[in-house]
Amino acid sequence: AEVRTLGGLPVSVLSAGTEHPDAGWPARQADLLRLSSNSSLSISEASGHNVHLDRPADATAAIVAMVERVR
Repeated sequence: AEVRTLGGLPVSVLSAGTEHPDAGWPARQADLLRLSSNSSLSISEASGHNVHLDRPADATAAIVAMVERVR
């Protein structure tokens, strides 16, 4: 079954700052954000698809921000 809502469950989306070869990718990430009333988007401007490899500090910052949000 398709998940239509996560209610207020925190959702964090970390996006690459470079253009994705799949033109539909930004729309699918926006769909993820709409699943929750408590969602956030972070963009790693200087990274490609593998943010955790290209910009590990950005990935770490997104994780720390999520942990702080749910405490």
